[in-house]
Amino acid sequence: MKKAITSYDILNVPHYASQNDIHAAYRKLAMAWHPDRHDAATRNRALDNFKRLQDAYALIKTPEKRVSYNQFLKHTKTINHNTPFKSLIDALEKIFWPSNQNKQG
Repeated sequence: MKKAITSYDILNVPHYASQNDIHAAYRKLAMAWHPDRHDAATRNRALDNFKRLQDAYALIKTPEKRVSYNQFLKHTKTINHNTPFKSLIDALEKIFWPSNQNKQG
């Protein structure tokens, strides 16, 4: 079974990246894939990638949207839950988003 591509994959950042890291990755890729920076031969591919990048960033650009997106990913099992940071992420979720813990059960 093929693993689904997440917004984190498109932005080439881990799911535990900071908001600043996500924004920096978006800016870097947006500059690289902006259609105005490509010639006619590669413009369509650049435009497709640029739109995909924008859609991915829109899903995780704010902490609130990111929490919702991460909940969606957990329910669809697309995040690799066996990362070395799993216990840290779980602890942070319990501290900062205790209401999410009740929804998972």
